[in-house]
Amino acid sequence: MPGAMSRGSFYDDFPATSILIVTCIGFYGLEVIYQHKIHETPLTQALWMGGGDDILLSLGATNDRRLAAGEVWRLISYAFLHGGIAHILLNMLALSSLGRTCEPMLGTHRLTVVYITTGVAAALASVGFRYVVGSPSTVGVGASGALFGLVGLLFGLSFRHRDRHLRNDLLYSLIPLAILSLFVGAIDHTAHAGGALAGIGFGFFTPRYVSSGSARRWRMPCYICVALTVVSLGFAVWNRLSIPIPR
Repeated sequence: MPGAMSRGSFYDDFPATSILIVTCIGFYGLEVIYQHKIHETPLTQALWMGGGDDILLSLGATNDRRLAAGEVWRLISYAFLHGGIAHILLNMLALSSLGRTCEPMLGTHRLTVVYITTGVAAALASVGFRYVVGSPSTVGVGASGALFGLVGLLFGLSFRHRDRHLRNDLLYSLIPLAILSLFVGAIDHTAHAGGALAGIGFGFFTPRYVSSGSARRWRMPCYICVALTVVSLGFAVWNRLSIPIPR
């Protein structure tokens, strides 16, 4: 792990990665609870399958019609939702692996900016592609667009600096994402490509290692991304709470 020195717990060493993982798990918990309450799905089954399309949509999944209606907060909230236990477990495994590599290298602020912005880029690529080819609207969820953003960033950095060790870290991080493509249906390859391309841009045009000067420069963009994420997830929760639960 480049430049990493253990200071204690996983959170102490990788705070941004930890918060992202906990937030995804928390929203998956909401999916399970609402699937159980609304559809009376047994908890063990709900835990395995997550929320149905109606639950995901109410909690902030992307949807072309909803985005066209002005619900742009879904461009962020969708990345914290997942379509089943295999989906979230494999994505969180990939996030843990990529976070261990990227956060010590980039710093917490820059990692946060790259993750959120490449997640948005992935959603926009998916929506834009469907608009161009005239595909029907879908319910989009998952952190993999942002994860491919981190993959793209590592690829850009390794290519720019001709770093074999970084390429090895990149290949190791791709294993859970490759498994994900085998076991989870309806993979949005356009979103993955959009996130990866945005990440490659970050890899080519930003410094490899964090410094005190670069840390200061990335602080304000990080705060903006965090604020937008909090607002987006707040809208997601409010949107779900505004829908009455059938009795």
